Amino acid sequence: MVFRPNFLTSIEIRNRAQHIAEAFFHSISSPPLLPIEVNVTSFDTSNLSNRKFVAGKPIKVEKTDKTFRLSLNAEELRNTPQSAFQGWLELEIAHFLERSENVSNKFNFQRQILPLMPVTGSSLNFVRELVEYLCRSLERQNATRMLFQVGRAESQVDYYFYTLTPTLSEKKFYQKYESHTWIRASHLCRKLVEYTGLSWLADHRVGNSHTLKMQWQEQHGYQVEDQTLMEEMVAIANHQEDSEFSIRVVKMFKVLRDSLLLKTARASTGLD
Repeated sequence: MVFRPNFLTSIEIRNRAQHIAEAFFHSISSPPLLPIEVNVTSFDTSNLSNRKFVAGKPIKVEKTDKTFRLSLNAEELRNTPQSAFQGWLELEIAHFLERSENVSNKFNFQRQILPLMPVTGSSLNFVRELVEYLCRSLERQNATRMLFQVGRAESQVDYYFYTLTPTLSEKKFYQKYESHTWIRASHLCRKLVEYTGLSWLADHRVGNSHTLKMQWQEQHGYQVEDQTLMEEMVAIANHQEDSEFSIRVVKMFKVLRDSLLLKTARASTGLD
């Protein structure tokens, strides 16, 4: 998909974001309890300190005591096409609402995950991180479904097309650690968040989402066993929606564990 070049000033970004956010809350018949505040900053996130400031995200959603705040980085967003920008912002808001307000998205790590893989120390923290990404994937699926139900899914496809191509550093990282199953597991779980969302769109035949999914697979070029693993975890996330959140997390973790985490001995995981 070819996007027309676009250039927005900081004021235009703020005004557009304000309009999109207000229209989104109206569409879900749930106006925010707090006023919407849009802050637009302008700095280069290639600078390490700046990247840490926004946690690597051009769009940050949070709720304060007084406002529902959207923090946007103008340098990364000013060239974003209108539909992709709308899809990006709506997805971040929907994901935030899903994460912060859906009380059913809970599970007990100690009781439901740790017995499946009893680890300690740095390995315990590593497994926690993997499970956190699995949770985010399910939240992304729920957020995508929310947007679909209120007729705002087409712009999601445009957003994913716009952010489709992995960075060169991502590709090099995957190639470098192909033989380290635990590090590969971490990489795949991070990418699973976006893949779950776009796969849900493809399953529901939204716009050109089928082409989007095929191009995503081609661009990332994962080895067959890794792409198969992704499909198995996505199937649990997207095709077992009647199951409780925690049950799906456990099922996805079991697939991940059996496919990668238990495949090699601790010494060959690539961890220190």
